[in-house]
Amino acid sequence: MIGGLTWSALIGAAAVDSINPCTLAVLLLLLTGLVASAERKRNILFAGLAFTSAIYISYFLMGLGIYSAVQATKVTHAFYYLVIVLATVIGVLSIKDYFKYKPGFFAIEIPMKWRPTVKKILTGVTSIPGAAAVGFLCSLFLLPCSSGPYLVILGLLAKTSTRATAIPLLLIYNIIFVMPMAIITLLVHVGKTKLEEVSSFREKYIKLIHLISGIIMLGLAVLLVYSIYAGWI
Repeated sequence: MIGGLTWSALIGAAAVDSINPCTLAVLLLLLTGLVASAERKRNILFAGLAFTSAIYISYFLMGLGIYSAVQATKVTHAFYYLVIVLATVIGVLSIKDYFKYKPGFFAIEIPMKWRPTVKKILTGVTSIPGAAAVGFLCSLFLLPCSSGPYLVILGLLAKTSTRATAIPLLLIYNIIFVMPMAIITLLVHVGKTKLEEVSSFREKYIKLIHLISGIIMLGLAVLLVYSIYAGWI
Protein backbone atom coordinates (compact mmCIF):
# COMPACT_ATOMS: atom_id res chain seq x y z
CA MET A 1 0.00 0.00 0.00
CA ILE A 2 1.36 3.40 -0.96
CA GLY A 3 -1.10 5.93 0.34
CA GLY A 4 -1.08 9.58 1.30
CA LEU A 5 0.21 8.70 4.77
CA THR A 6 3.28 6.95 3.37
CA TRP A 7 4.13 9.70 0.89
CA SER A 8 3.57 12.48 3.43
CA ALA A 9 5.73 10.76 6.03
CA LEU A 10 8.45 9.89 3.51
CA ILE A 11 8.78 13.40 2.11
CA GLY A 12 8.63 14.98 5.56
CA ALA A 13 11.22 12.67 7.11
CA ALA A 14 13.54 12.90 4.10
CA ALA A 15 13.31 16.71 4.20
CA VAL A 16 14.31 16.69 7.88
CA ASP A 17 17.19 14.34 7.12
CA SER A 18 18.41 16.43 4.18
CA ILE A 19 18.78 19.63 6.21
CA ASN A 20 20.33 17.87 9.19
CA PRO A 21 23.16 20.16 10.42
CA CYS A 22 25.65 17.33 10.83
CA THR A 23 25.28 16.02 7.26
CA LEU A 24 26.02 19.51 5.94
CA ALA A 25 28.93 19.88 8.35
CA VAL A 26 30.52 16.65 7.10
CA LEU A 27 30.27 17.73 3.45
CA LEU A 28 31.73 21.15 4.27
CA LEU A 29 34.71 19.53 5.99
CA LEU A 30 35.39 17.40 2.91
CA LEU A 31 35.12 20.31 0.47
CA THR A 32 37.23 22.54 2.71
CA GLY A 33 40.02 19.97 2.61
CA LEU A 34 39.83 19.83 -1.18
CA VAL A 35 39.77 23.60 -1.62
CA ALA A 36 42.81 23.99 0.63
CA SER A 37 44.95 22.30 -2.01
CA ALA A 38 45.20 23.77 -5.51
CA GLU A 39 45.90 20.30 -6.89
CA ARG A 40 42.89 18.76 -5.19
CA LYS A 41 40.65 21.72 -5.94
CA ARG A 42 40.19 20.40 -9.47
CA ASN A 43 38.59 17.29 -7.96
CA ILE A 44 35.89 19.15 -6.03
CA LEU A 45 33.03 18.22 -8.37
CA PHE A 46 33.82 14.54 -8.82
CA ALA A 47 35.09 14.01 -5.27
CA GLY A 48 32.01 15.71 -3.82
CA LEU A 49 29.68 13.67 -6.01
CA ALA A 50 31.60 10.46 -5.22
CA PHE A 51 31.24 11.21 -1.52
CA THR A 52 27.53 11.95 -1.94
CA SER A 53 26.98 8.77 -3.99
CA ALA A 54 28.74 6.68 -1.35
CA ILE A 55 26.49 8.14 1.36
CA TYR A 56 23.46 7.40 -0.84
CA ILE A 57 24.43 3.77 -1.43
CA SER A 58 25.36 3.21 2.23
CA TYR A 59 22.13 4.62 3.57
CA PHE A 60 20.02 2.73 1.08
CA LEU A 61 21.69 -0.58 1.93
CA MET A 62 21.48 0.07 5.68
CA GLY A 63 17.83 1.00 5.34
CA LEU A 64 17.05 -2.07 3.28
CA GLY A 65 18.86 -4.23 5.84
CA ILE A 66 16.91 -2.79 8.78
CA TYR A 67 13.63 -3.06 6.87
CA SER A 68 14.33 -6.70 5.99
CA ALA A 69 15.35 -7.54 9.57
CA VAL A 70 12.20 -6.00 11.05
CA GLN A 71 9.97 -7.90 8.65
CA ALA A 72 11.87 -11.18 9.04
CA THR A 73 11.59 -11.08 12.85
CA LYS A 74 7.85 -10.27 12.69
CA VAL A 75 8.13 -7.32 15.08
CA THR A 76 6.67 -4.74 12.70
CA HIS A 77 3.87 -3.73 15.09
CA ALA A 78 6.21 -3.20 18.06
CA PHE A 79 8.76 -1.42 15.85
CA TYR A 80 6.03 0.88 14.56
CA TYR A 81 5.21 2.01 18.09
CA LEU A 82 8.91 2.40 18.79
CA VAL A 83 9.37 4.80 15.89
CA ILE A 84 6.42 6.88 17.11
CA VAL A 85 8.23 7.33 20.41
CA LEU A 86 11.49 8.01 18.55
CA ALA A 87 9.88 10.65 16.33
CA THR A 88 8.43 12.36 19.42
CA VAL A 89 11.77 12.37 21.27
CA ILE A 90 13.68 13.71 18.26
CA GLY A 91 11.04 16.37 17.70
CA VAL A 92 11.19 17.55 21.32
CA LEU A 93 15.00 17.58 21.40
CA SER A 94 15.18 19.48 18.11
CA ILE A 95 12.73 22.13 19.29
CA LYS A 96 14.70 22.36 22.54
CA ASP A 97 17.78 23.25 20.48
CA TYR A 98 15.95 26.23 19.01
CA PHE A 99 15.57 27.76 22.47
CA LYS A 100 18.77 26.46 24.05
CA TYR A 101 21.30 25.11 21.57
CA LYS A 102 24.26 23.18 22.91
CA PRO A 103 26.33 20.94 20.57
CA GLY A 104 26.49 17.32 21.65
CA PHE A 105 24.49 14.10 21.78
CA PHE A 106 21.24 15.75 22.85
CA ALA A 107 21.58 18.25 19.99
CA ILE A 108 21.09 15.34 17.53
CA GLU A 109 24.50 15.89 15.99
CA ILE A 110 27.81 14.07 15.72
CA PRO A 111 29.07 13.41 19.29
CA MET A 112 31.77 15.93 20.26
CA LYS A 113 34.39 13.25 20.96
CA TRP A 114 34.00 11.89 17.42
CA ARG A 115 34.45 15.23 15.66
CA PRO A 116 38.29 15.43 15.68
CA THR A 117 38.44 11.96 14.12
CA VAL A 118 35.84 12.84 11.48
CA LYS A 119 37.65 16.10 10.65
CA LYS A 120 41.01 14.33 10.34
CA ILE A 121 39.57 11.71 8.01
CA LEU A 122 37.75 14.20 5.79
CA THR A 123 40.54 16.76 5.42
CA GLY A 124 42.94 13.95 4.53
CA VAL A 125 41.07 12.99 1.36
CA THR A 126 43.30 13.37 -1.72
CA SER A 127 41.45 11.52 -4.49
CA ILE A 128 38.04 10.72 -5.91
CA PRO A 129 38.20 7.04 -4.83
CA GLY A 130 39.29 8.30 -1.42
CA ALA A 131 36.23 10.55 -1.22
CA ALA A 132 33.99 7.59 -2.02
CA ALA A 133 35.70 5.41 0.60
CA VAL A 134 35.39 8.16 3.20
CA GLY A 135 31.72 8.55 2.26
CA PHE A 136 31.07 4.92 3.17
CA LEU A 137 33.01 5.33 6.41
CA CYS A 138 31.34 8.59 7.36
CA SER A 139 27.90 7.09 6.88
CA LEU A 140 28.61 5.27 10.15
CA PHE A 141 29.53 8.54 11.90
CA LEU A 142 26.42 10.21 10.50
CA LEU A 143 24.09 7.43 11.59
CA PRO A 144 23.70 8.54 15.25
CA CYS A 145 22.62 12.05 14.27
CA SER A 146 20.53 11.35 11.18
CA SER A 147 19.01 7.90 11.69
CA GLY A 148 15.90 9.10 13.54
CA PRO A 149 13.80 10.24 10.55
CA TYR A 150 15.03 7.23 8.57
CA LEU A 151 13.92 4.78 11.28
CA VAL A 152 10.49 6.42 11.32
CA ILE A 153 10.10 5.70 7.61
CA LEU A 154 11.53 2.19 7.92
CA GLY A 155 9.04 1.43 10.69
CA LEU A 156 6.16 2.72 8.57
CA LEU A 157 7.28 0.77 5.50
CA ALA A 158 7.79 -2.42 7.50
CA LYS A 159 4.23 -2.06 8.76
CA THR A 160 2.50 -1.07 5.51
CA SER A 161 4.58 -2.09 2.48
CA THR A 162 5.89 -5.15 0.74
CA ARG A 163 9.56 -5.40 -0.22
CA ALA A 164 8.69 -4.65 -3.85
CA THR A 165 7.05 -1.33 -2.95
CA ALA A 166 9.49 -0.46 -0.14
CA ILE A 167 12.62 -0.53 -2.30
CA PRO A 168 11.54 2.26 -4.71
CA LEU A 169 10.42 4.36 -1.75
CA LEU A 170 13.79 3.93 -0.04
CA LEU A 171 15.52 4.96 -3.26
CA ILE A 172 13.38 8.11 -3.44
CA TYR A 173 13.93 8.88 0.25
CA ASN A 174 17.69 8.77 -0.14
CA ILE A 175 17.63 10.92 -3.27
CA ILE A 176 15.92 13.64 -1.23
CA PHE A 177 18.36 13.03 1.64
CA VAL A 178 21.53 13.60 -0.43
CA MET A 179 20.15 16.30 -2.71
CA PRO A 180 21.51 19.26 -0.67
CA MET A 181 24.98 17.63 -0.71
CA ALA A 182 24.92 17.36 -4.50
CA ILE A 183 23.58 20.90 -4.94
CA ILE A 184 26.20 22.44 -2.63
CA THR A 185 28.96 20.54 -4.43
CA LEU A 186 27.77 21.80 -7.81
CA LEU A 187 27.40 25.41 -6.62
CA VAL A 188 30.90 25.43 -5.12
CA HIS A 189 32.34 23.86 -8.27
CA VAL A 190 30.87 26.46 -10.64
CA GLY A 191 31.72 29.30 -8.28
CA LYS A 192 28.15 30.33 -7.53
CA THR A 193 28.83 30.14 -3.81
CA LYS A 194 31.76 29.87 -1.45
CA LEU A 195 32.27 27.38 1.36
CA GLU A 196 32.49 30.27 3.82
CA GLU A 197 29.04 31.44 2.74
CA VAL A 198 27.53 27.97 3.13
CA SER A 199 29.19 27.53 6.52
CA SER A 200 28.03 30.98 7.63
CA PHE A 201 24.47 30.20 6.50
CA ARG A 202 24.54 26.95 8.47
CA GLU A 203 25.76 28.66 11.63
CA LYS A 204 23.31 31.55 11.28
CA TYR A 205 20.24 29.39 10.79
CA ILE A 206 21.17 26.26 12.73
CA LYS A 207 18.62 26.98 15.47
CA LEU A 208 15.88 27.60 12.91
CA ILE A 209 16.82 24.36 11.15
CA HIS A 210 16.41 22.51 14.44
CA LEU A 211 13.02 24.16 15.01
CA ILE A 212 11.71 23.24 11.56
CA SER A 213 13.03 19.69 11.93
CA GLY A 214 11.41 19.34 15.34
CA ILE A 215 8.02 20.57 14.17
CA ILE A 216 8.07 18.18 11.20
CA MET A 217 9.08 15.22 13.40
CA LEU A 218 6.34 15.94 15.94
CA GLY A 219 3.90 16.30 13.06
CA LEU A 220 4.96 12.88 11.79
CA ALA A 221 4.49 11.38 15.26
CA VAL A 222 0.97 12.80 15.46
CA LEU A 223 0.21 11.57 11.94
CA LEU A 224 1.42 8.07 12.77
CA VAL A 225 -0.64 7.92 15.97
CA TYR A 226 -3.73 9.20 14.15
CA SER A 227 -3.23 6.60 11.43
CA ILE A 228 -3.65 3.84 14.02
CA TYR A 229 -6.92 5.24 15.42
CA ALA A 230 -8.24 6.06 11.96
CA GLY A 231 -7.57 2.50 10.83
CA TRP A 232 -5.31 3.54 7.97
CA ILE A 233 -2.84 0.79 8.80
